[in-house]
Amino acid sequence: MRQWRPFAWPLAVLAALPLWRAVGWLTPLGPLSELTAWPSRHWLELSGFSANQQGLFLYLPGGGVKIGGSCAGLNILLQLVVVALLFAKAFPMRRRWQNGLMLLIAPVLAVLINAMRIALLAWINASGLPHKQWWFEFLHDSWGGLVFAGVAMQLFVWLYVVWLARQVAALSSR
Repeated sequence: MRQWRPFAWPLAVLAALPLWRAVGWLTPLGPLSELTAWPSRHWLELSGFSANQQGLFLYLPGGGVKIGGSCAGLNILLQLVVVALLFAKAFPMRRRWQNGLMLLIAPVLAVLINAMRIALLAWINASGLPHKQWWFEFLHDSWGGLVFAGVAMQLFVWLYVVWLARQVAALSSR
């Protein structure tokens, strides 16, 4: 039974995933929606589009979107934070502050990736793109959320592995 002791904390976090989802239902999404709207506007402006944000609304000439509900990105945020917690316990960095930094990077990355999705939705809604309703529904519904959650997860895991590999390489060169 002692051989399981190092894995007790990560397994407890994994077992608590349904509770994290319940916390998500209790979380007010307004502040997260506004937080997501801000980088979404900046993604659009960096892409050369004139965008305007007013609270939960993101406007482009020709249309816009309201950010609320699942579009706020709470699912992506919770997924990355839980994975960051699991990685911090299962594959710890050499120093605690590095684990802490990865725990801070996870939600920031989640918001930035979800903001890309919202910016893309706003652009699609304001565009004259053929079949834009299909593209909007695909990226708005769960499939689009899964695509961007997968991108966010892949990017986070890549960052974590690169940082961990650099630490291992530094130890090996001694």
